[in-house]
Amino acid sequence: MARETAVGVLAVFPYLDDLIRAMEALEASGHHGMTVYTPVPRHELAHVTRRPPSPIRRYTLAGGVAGLLGGVLLTVVTSLTWPELVTDGKPIASIPPYTVIFFECTVLLGVLSTTLALAFYAVVPGLRGERIPTDPRFSIDRFGIFVPATHADAEGIGERLRDLGAEEVRIHAGT
Repeated sequence: MARETAVGVLAVFPYLDDLIRAMEALEASGHHGMTVYTPVPRHELAHVTRRPPSPIRRYTLAGGVAGLLGGVLLTVVTSLTWPELVTDGKPIASIPPYTVIFFECTVLLGVLSTTLALAFYAVVPGLRGERIPTDPRFSIDRFGIFVPATHADAEGIGERLRDLGAEEVRIHAGT
């Protein structure tokens, strides 16, 4: 089953400053949900896009806490199950020798949960019904923006993007 292409306007910009100016102008006029393409990471775009923080950090925290609790459970239950392992009159469940195990379990489950969350969030956008158009130049030397729009608004947005410095504007009517 082929996915449909999203309806909207795709613009190609030669300079980052023009792209940022266009994004700010579109945001001010009420256009949201834009997709930005860039050949290199740029911190300026993070300020303009105003995206919420990634939810993946919550999975990392949950995995780390679960790993810590699992490490505590593993070591304490092992010590209580086999008290004959204790030597020289040390306490059965002594925390200092187990801190390395706590740390390792915390890191292990934190990394695993982060990896699984990244894989999940990388697949979820692909499950949507629409495919957002792109251009191969966005991986080389050009910046781009896709603005979702209705058929009626697309022409006006395209003209505005040209006025703001876009060297090419394509209107996608969906497929």
